[in-house]
Amino acid sequence: MDNVFTSENRGKALDYFSAPKNYFWKWADNGQVIEWIGGPTICYREDLQNILRDLSEDGIPPLGSLLLVLAASNNDWWNHPPEAKNLREIINAAAQSSRLIPVSKKTLDDMLDPVSDFLKVISGLPAEYKTGEKRIRLLQTVFSKYDHVNLPPRISKNIVSEFISGNLDEAIAEDNFVLSGEKIQSDLNPLVLAGKNFPTSYLLELKIRTGVSTIPEPAETELPNEQSPNLLELLAEDSKTVGITRLTQRLIAALNIPMHSRGISDQSFGGVSDISNRGNFDRLLLSELAHDDISLMARLANNEALYLRREELPANLDLKRNILVDTTLKMWGTPRLFAISTALACAQKKKQNTEINAFALSGNSYNAIDLESKNGVVRALEQLDATLHCGNGLKNFIDEQPAESPTEYFLITAEESDHSPEFMATVSELKKSLNYLITVNRNGDLQFFEFVKGSRKLISSTKFDLEELLFSTQPTARRTKSLKDIPAILNLDEFPFFFPTSKVRMSARNVFSVKPLGVIAVTLDQRILHWPITNRGAREASPVIERGEYCFGTDENFSFFILVKNPESNLLKLYQYDRDNLEMQIVDFSKEISKPISMSFNQKFFWVTSSNEQITIDPLNKAVLKNHNFVPNNSEKSRLVPEPTLNFNNIKRHINNGYSVLNTVNKVFVNGNGNLSVDQRQITLSENKNLSIVTRPAGNLKNIHAKHIETVSLDSLSNSYIKFSKFAWGDGSEAWVDSRGLLHLRSSDKNIPEITIVLIVGKDSAGWTSDGKFFGSPYFIGESKSISAQDFFINYLQPFIDTLRQ
Repeated sequence: MDNVFTSENRGKALDYFSAPKNYFWKWADNGQVIEWIGGPTICYREDLQNILRDLSEDGIPPLGSLLLVLAASNNDWWNHPPEAKNLREIINAAAQSSRLIPVSKKTLDDMLDPVSDFLKVISGLPAEYKTGEKRIRLLQTVFSKYDHVNLPPRISKNIVSEFISGNLDEAIAEDNFVLSGEKIQSDLNPLVLAGKNFPTSYLLELKIRTGVSTIPEPAETELPNEQSPNLLELLAEDSKTVGITRLTQRLIAALNIPMHSRGISDQSFGGVSDISNRGNFDRLLLSELAHDDISLMARLANNEALYLRREELPANLDLKRNILVDTTLKMWGTPRLFAISTALACAQKKKQNTEINAFALSGNSYNAIDLESKNGVVRALEQLDATLHCGNGLKNFIDEQPAESPTEYFLITAEESDHSPEFMATVSELKKSLNYLITVNRNGDLQFFEFVKGSRKLISSTKFDLEELLFSTQPTARRTKSLKDIPAILNLDEFPFFFPTSKVRMSARNVFSVKPLGVIAVTLDQRILHWPITNRGAREASPVIERGEYCFGTDENFSFFILVKNPESNLLKLYQYDRDNLEMQIVDFSKEISKPISMSFNQKFFWVTSSNEQITIDPLNKAVLKNHNFVPNNSEKSRLVPEPTLNFNNIKRHINNGYSVLNTVNKVFVNGNGNLSVDQRQITLSENKNLSIVTRPAGNLKNIHAKHIETVSLDSLSNSYIKFSKFAWGDGSEAWVDSRGLLHLRSSDKNIPEITIVLIVGKDSAGWTSDGKFFGSPYFIGESKSISAQDFFINYLQPFIDTLRQ
């Protein structure tokens, strides 16, 4: 019954396909073309039939709506035909001749303005969305939210099939259909609704491509606190604490903290936490069974046989670790440095989900110390007490601890305290609460004890050369490369091309935009990047900025301002970047303003609240105005300029034109096609002879892999967050993967210049050679005089590869 074309359906079909008199469109060429009323073509019948066939699955929109969208998708439609510009006049004239439901001028104006705007949105789409399958997707998207109550899918399929058969042609050609006001409104309504849903070409394109109208903003998550490596690097950079770093690194390797000394399971499943000389026979090490019967019996009788000790269940692995450091008289001098290094090592070697707290014990009391920041470690070294031992302080601390989840207690004290009757009496009294005792002396001896069921057991004993580790003037633990060792581009006074957009977290805390200065951002690797215009990469306004909270401001003519605060380190610095002369000026207000709490930018001033006063900073004059009329800050958090200026969709389009960056690479090699590859992608010439990084196809040649040597930060860059992974081939050629999204290549053949390539995917790449040549996308090299990507590949990259293949 669905395929029967009833008289009712025929009436709906004629109503749909007939051209109303004096309307904006008409049939021409014996029904083979639909034209504007003034003559120019809107579409051909065959094209219309194919479109309606595809749309009929969901119900077809009003034909007038569909024709306006098709007209708008023609190239340069707003200027040609001229009827498009006169759409308002044409429909107004048609409305005056309409019958049944007249349309008032106000109603038409209220509809024609948004319709006209939306047709411009369609006209602004890229050409690829105006033909073929993507045009069908465009039409489905535009009319997806329109309610086709008069022509549901079943009826739509029937009348489209009848139209394609030609059975309606004679009736349609009679040209006696009278326009009604209801017809005009039904043609315009879907476009009014679509204009509300898609006010810009970008949002309409986004909906067609992704199925969503807006891309969800990334959650503003706090980065995890940098732990051991970064803290030790910071300590290594200071000559006063470099010895602490060296000794701590040795201690981390030497200390073997049992995984589950107290949490032992009797269950037969789970892993192994330790080896013991007591246990059930079913847990004997297999190596014990290799002994002959008499030897095995002797080992069992003398408690020399070794047993496996099971680990406790994962549900019980959340621990709290309290590290207690003796600061009394016997710890003064070298033992104090030894003890703090030991405490740092214990803090670094933590178990999963372990909360670390550290305390300094004095004669009768205790206080918390910070082992997670450089300033905290320095302040811990300053803790001194003149009493003979910390027994009372230890007892007070243990007595005041609440009963909670399993807690490990580490006590670090002087070896001499082990011979103090009063102190050892206190330790004996508390031995059921303590887990570990570490004793140190000024000769470098360390003894590590564990308390098991009230008994003290020596786990390990180690000796360190404190003179060499603490007081040597050897280079720091952080790797330092000579200028000859590092890639050539890093020796230049100024980086020769623009950087890719890398490690930018889209948040008002890190990104700021204002016309005409562009966009500025603090990256996750602590650089300040500046994008003056959309069609260029980023300039590095500053290679490094301190971690903290950031408040942005501008004079709206020449300069960006960034005020960075960190109350923990009592930091308050002003960065001023002049976009005309590309200069960065830094002013430190840390000594003038103590412990800043909140900050905001308003009326060309920074307004800062500290722990005891309210202060104004004039960024242009680099001055602190303490008597200036203060603008109240309603939040204890940093406030920025008004949020509406930060349109993140616009900012994303400004700083990235559609590429992704490779920051880390695990493998560098010449693949089976003879191309240089990074992981699963190869660097090659595209069909249009541009340099691209694309998915690596299979090949027949032998792969030539480089070996990963090390991952380091470079002192010459002054930014330890920028990492370089060095790879080397057997002939001495090298590849350095720069975490800023760059690949540096150095051949063993010294006649081949060094190469730097931008590691991006999705757009053409670019780069530089050490003999001063540029190549690739202008997005990165700007107006620099360049060679073609093909010349670079043939004259630079191919010789590099050929050297490896030889």
